[in-house]
Amino acid sequence: MLEAEQALTSDPALALALAEQVEAAAESDALILQASTLVAIGLAHQGRLTEAVRRALMLLERAEGGARLRLLNVLGACYDLLERPEEAVRTYRRGLNACPPEDQESARKFLVNLGVALARLGSHREALRHFADARRLAREPGQQARLLMDSALSHIALEELDAAAAALEAARAAAERTGQPATVAYIEHNEARLALIRGQSGALQRFRDLLRVASLPVPLRAATLGELVRGADDDEEAVRCAQELLALPLDGHEFAIPAAEELVSRLERLGRTEEALGALKDLHRRTEERWTLRHRSSLDLLRIENEVDELRRRGRALAEANAQLRALNRDKDELMAIIGHDLRSPLLAVTLTADQLTDEVLDADELQVLGHALAGSAERMGRLIHQLLSAHALEDGPPQNTAVEYETARIARSALDSASANARRKRIALVYDGPVTLIAFGDPRSVEQALANLVDNAVKFSPWGGEVHLRLTPGPVFEVRDQGPGLTPQDRERAFGKFARLSARPTGDEPSTGLGLYIVQKLVTGMGGLVRIEDGAPGARFILDLSGP
Repeated sequence: MLEAEQALTSDPALALALAEQVEAAAESDALILQASTLVAIGLAHQGRLTEAVRRALMLLERAEGGARLRLLNVLGACYDLLERPEEAVRTYRRGLNACPPEDQESARKFLVNLGVALARLGSHREALRHFADARRLAREPGQQARLLMDSALSHIALEELDAAAAALEAARAAAERTGQPATVAYIEHNEARLALIRGQSGALQRFRDLLRVASLPVPLRAATLGELVRGADDDEEAVRCAQELLALPLDGHEFAIPAAEELVSRLERLGRTEEALGALKDLHRRTEERWTLRHRSSLDLLRIENEVDELRRRGRALAEANAQLRALNRDKDELMAIIGHDLRSPLLAVTLTADQLTDEVLDADELQVLGHALAGSAERMGRLIHQLLSAHALEDGPPQNTAVEYETARIARSALDSASANARRKRIALVYDGPVTLIAFGDPRSVEQALANLVDNAVKFSPWGGEVHLRLTPGPVFEVRDQGPGLTPQDRERAFGKFARLSARPTGDEPSTGLGLYIVQKLVTGMGGLVRIEDGAPGARFILDLSGP
């Protein structure tokens, strides 16, 4: 990977080939992601921009940290080169927002690129703010020089010529400390451009002098020739400069189309009609090529974005399916724990009792005791099975029962009766506080089942010899209050979850499936009601409000 990284700037083709080899051979997810990221960068360096965009968009779904920042940077650069500055700005902003505070170098790069993209959109004032922020993070004179030069260009666009001159002067001072001729040459070009805008004599000559620099980068040579094509008073000089510019190996059309247009105009003024016609044909060819390239790139990007969106949708659907499978697996584990623990104890009691009945001669009193024991074990297993079946039935939503007029006081007393056996065993008093009769409209079966679960829960967690109160007020609103240990803040957050295990334990060794409150909430919300927990001081208070909106 190190060899591929080092080859990126000197030999992008080699870097891409090496990264693809590592990607194909790697076994760890981290190394595959690192190699894939480098492949995307290599594609961008080779000018295969739409391929690089596709790679980057797909990798962003799983990339984190530095890899994600690199991908956002290369994605923004591809959008910029594909003449999609709006997408470039959005991408660079995403990258800037994702930079951790300690990664100032990544933040500087995003600020610079964001400023350049905003300048392309004509948002020069905002671009200047980003350039200023980037300068505060820049450590090297070369970085300062380039930022000052970019700032000068925005000042020129805003017709703030004195500010532009000051920025270029500071840029030259910084560039001269770097010993980088190319940076100095770019500054000289922009100084000449500023002089031309100000109407200073000798400005065009400064462009001519710059063209004599042998090592002038191709983009800078094209920009310098473009200034002479537009500004030269001599038509012959303008024609020569335009022809030289159009012969350069330009990757884009930033200078080519304007130069071709100017060439046609200058040749016509010189009366060189046949050459002007040839130049016009070349202009049409270049314009058509540019339109075709932009149109094809736009279609490719649209196709890629749709493809990536579909892959993301499938990924989200797969993640949701996996989450559901994990939840089902947890439910299965909880169910097996209930079967293995809470059902095994009463089944063992039934087996032992059956052994006594078949192996021993018992009198009437002993038979009665064993009969009660069998009944208790059967009731315990029945309650467990009923809760499991109720929870399963509610998975697809509350029961679709027709609302009718019903007697709430009778429902309340019936809920108390359902817990009377366990209450008698623990010597717990069940107290009803409410009217003798109170008519309401709703689903009486769901109301009774929810109330029975709340009362059963209250008895289960109340101390021996305590009291459980059920209060009924118009609405109807039911309140079940116990004298148990109450619920901690953490318990309250998960009390209504499926198979929720809370900190308090039953006081009479009753089974606790963690389904009772889950069933209550499902039933109550299905009826359009609310259920909430309040501090009972001591104990807990459960409020079941069916009064409606």
